[in-house]
Amino acid sequence: GGHSLKITVLIAKVQKAFSVTLPYGEIFSRPTVKELSERIALLTKGESKEIVSAEPREYYPLSSKQKRIYVMEQMEGIGTAYHITSAFVLEGTLDKERLSQAIDSLITRHASLRTSIVTVDGQPMQKVHAKVQVKRTLRQVQMADVEGILGQFARKFDLSRAPLFRMELLELGP
Repeated sequence: GGHSLKITVLIAKVQKAFSVTLPYGEIFSRPTVKELSERIALLTKGESKEIVSAEPREYYPLSSKQKRIYVMEQMEGIGTAYHITSAFVLEGTLDKERLSQAIDSLITRHASLRTSIVTVDGQPMQKVHAKVQVKRTLRQVQMADVEGILGQFARKFDLSRAPLFRMELLELGP
């Protein structure tokens, strides 16, 4: 879990510092700093591709993939085919207030979590909202009910209303 994130951060730092792309597998095949540094020295320097923020504006065009999904949703009603549903089991005591603050921080930091799709002059466009509220639901449930709840969780979104994700916290009872 955490190791893959650390490796991703290391690869990004190597790319920024040395203008080279270090493949993920190289970390495992060259586990020492010496071996990695020797490999980095042999890599061809390329142009570092930094992601640049778009200029602030009211609406942004959709990417080609977003357009395709949007059109399919409008014409065919694809339902939840492109939804990603995840569930996690947490053990121990959960500080719900800190979880809520972390969620708010993520939403504030990542514009994609505050984005909706609206029609402007007949064209679908992205609208990044300054602030959105995500509904926080806490339910006390029995383990036997979890599978049914998860099955009902994936349902259509109104693409014109951010956020385009939902979450629910299930607390397992005895």
